[in-house]
Amino acid sequence: MSEFTLERRIARPPSDVWDYLIDFANAGQWIPGTVSITRLDAGDVGRGSVLRLDGSVAREYRITYWNPKKCFVWKRHGRFHDGSYTYKVEAGDGSTRLRLKGELVFHGLWTLLAPFLYWRARRDCKAQIDAICGNLTQTDSSYGGVQL
Repeated sequence: MSEFTLERRIARPPSDVWDYLIDFANAGQWIPGTVSITRLDAGDVGRGSVLRLDGSVAREYRITYWNPKKCFVWKRHGRFHDGSYTYKVEAGDGSTRLRLKGELVFHGLWTLLAPFLYWRARRDCKAQIDAICGNLTQTDSSYGGVQL
């Protein structure tokens, strides 16, 4: 298994960061290659929710851990690898710490490409966390959306 942890501080309250993350209509703004996210189940978002990310490649994720306002984990099972991504929001020193932990397991011959695939996944997750930080520093204090 390969894993990495990325962290950024955002000059916004934790509730703003959490609300932005779980408003999946924003996904196209912060997940590289994603145009939209579609819920494949009904009810409130939480543990067990299934989401399909559409874009350059369609992929399905299931939320496997849900601690409202603090942390969620979504997992993907693919032909080439399984991925688990933990998003954790913590208050600290007048800002919010956002942590993104990725855990990847490669299958079959794809293990030969694991170093490159790991690098690519980490790069994409860094782009996510940078976009989240950038988008939230461009929004008004009530969260409301990106101001151009």
